[in-house]
Amino acid sequence: MPRWRNWYTRMVEGHVPQGLEVRVLSWAPNEFYEINHFIMPLFGEGRPTPRDMGMQPRDLGIQPREEDKQYHDRAVVNGVEIEVRWDDTNNDYLIHFPQIDIGDENRQRGIYDNVIRMNQDPNSAKEVFEFAKEVAERFSDVYEVYPRAEGYIKSLR
Repeated sequence: MPRWRNWYTRMVEGHVPQGLEVRVLSWAPNEFYEINHFIMPLFGEGRPTPRDMGMQPRDLGIQPREEDKQYHDRAVVNGVEIEVRWDDTNNDYLIHFPQIDIGDENRQRGIYDNVIRMNQDPNSAKEVFEFAKEVAERFSDVYEVYPRAEGYIKSLR
């Protein structure tokens, strides 16, 4: 039995109400879009989805297709540099703010990195990029744009 199924079964059993049977299919889904068909019947209406709980396809061992890794965009809006790209190391999209200096001063502001990880969906990456550009049009300070982009990304999960 693959290791992820043991973890997944335990996680699901801990989140579903008592008396509801948890069944895990004997094979792992191999496409991003199959996740909803695979998991949603276990959760049902009004219950949290795996995405609500912070799960990503990579948590289930699902690898993205090559065409899903192609999106890349970069812009400078109101003096704020923004880049969205695929990260092969972590197998997901990220948004990068190269002007942010990592250090104690910014940690006190709640900014610990100049990169925010997203997910494996190129459409989400485009949506976050457009949102960050809109925020940068209103705020010329990258330290104002970063936390708003981070909050927006969390709202998509």
